[in-house]
Amino acid sequence: LLSRNTEDIVKLEMGEDARISLPQDNQRYIGKVIANTSRHSIQDVGRKTAISHDLEKLDQQPSVGSKASIAYEKGRGFVQNIDKHRSPSIQR
Repeated sequence: LLSRNTEDIVKLEMGEDARISLPQDNQRYIGKVIANTSRHSIQDVGRKTAISHDLEKLDQQPSVGSKASIAYEKGRGFVQNIDKHRSPSIQR
């Protein structure tokens, strides 16, 4: 169950017409993490859609402001932060 706080955060960050969905098993969600509450991590996955991830089901808490890939398998979410500013290392 989503808290009123989660709904307020999504509307403030993404607009009144944004919608919140819960993650589905065997799916991957990629987007910016816009907030963490005491129980949920909220991710903007585009098209005015936010995913509310239950922190108890994630292997780690994603960083607010970072782009993350969160993949679900067997009811667990696996977080991978994506650093879009990473430059390839130069081998000499």
